[in-house]
Amino acid sequence: MRYESTKWGGHPHWHFDAVLMGTDDYGRWLGAPAGTCLQRGGEPPVRWPCDFAVLLPATGNWVASFNASGKYELYIDVTGPVTVEGNTVRADDLDLDVVRLPTGEVRLLDEDEFAAHQLSYGYPPAVIAQARATADWLMRAVTAGIEPFATVGAGWLRKVGERPDVGASPASGPKPDRGIGR
Repeated sequence: MRYESTKWGGHPHWHFDAVLMGTDDYGRWLGAPAGTCLQRGGEPPVRWPCDFAVLLPATGNWVASFNASGKYELYIDVTGPVTVEGNTVRADDLDLDVVRLPTGEVRLLDEDEFAAHQLSYGYPPAVIAQARATADWLMRAVTAGIEPFATVGAGWLRKVGERPDVGASPASGPKPDRGIGR
């Protein structure tokens, strides 16, 4: 499947290819191995340094990425509605990100970017309220270890390495230093 995120107004953001591994009560799970090519807008592509699993939730305006290693073991983008058309997934990234570090610490990132984009992109009040409410709920859920953020995501992440159809796409480039902002 093709994952394409944009910023408000259709500004290109992160995009990559992954394999649909399956579905459960939490939503659709995509998987990609270490070495998968990711690209942000028109920037040069990068190879992701670890396996990752992506949850497209059955309900909610967010997308979660579970990483096998790196700075963030869990990176959740607060988004507009997630849509799937054929083999393409789309979502507007609304800047706010909830992350869990390998130490277990949970943080909310990019509040400054969210504030700036409210003005420059003209987020409507309802979008601002929805994004804040989603980020607040995600902070509570991840901190409390509510599924799928406790063990379910880790289970799907383990499946990435077990599947022969989850293969890396060719690309070259430097490794990013943070979650991919999905």
